[in-house]
Amino acid sequence: MNIENMTEKTMSFTKINLVSIPFSILTVGVTFSLFLSNIEYSKEEVYKLNFFLCLFAFIILTIIHELIHAFFFGIYAQGGFKTIKFGINWKAMAPYCHCNEPIKVKNYRIAILMPTVFLGFIPLIIGFIVGEINIVAVSTFMIIGGIGDFIALWMLRDFKKDTIVLDHPNKMGFLYKEQ
Repeated sequence: MNIENMTEKTMSFTKINLVSIPFSILTVGVTFSLFLSNIEYSKEEVYKLNFFLCLFAFIILTIIHELIHAFFFGIYAQGGFKTIKFGINWKAMAPYCHCNEPIKVKNYRIAILMPTVFLGFIPLIIGFIVGEINIVAVSTFMIIGGIGDFIALWMLRDFKKDTIVLDHPNKMGFLYKEQ
């Protein structure tokens, strides 16, 4: 597909950061309020929070987050895993997984959402069920770490499922072509 015939839809890193701040505060506030308001968990549970364990888990899970993106992009891209590129945007302090081949919006949505589902929402539910504050903390921060993915998902909200999208090579967003 010729990218000159595609339309760009991107968002500045400044705007992303402005959206991220209230989202992050709200996510932390709601999650920990719900966790600590549960009668079964005492307020002493907060003292079981292990900062270094959570930081280590967050770093490892951030790498896994990008590998999950790669797995799904690789499944949906015709060129498979050869189309995947990893890196770090040092200005935004954000690791990324980039698919160099266009895929359908329905597949792109899955590829960008799965890491936060697997590493954020599912562990958060488990953390609530078992009453483990470290799991709740790490999964909460993995949800916050998925804010760029949620923004991309929001940017795709008006697209038909068969629209072709291509990760933008150097901006937050994508190129697209209606089918």
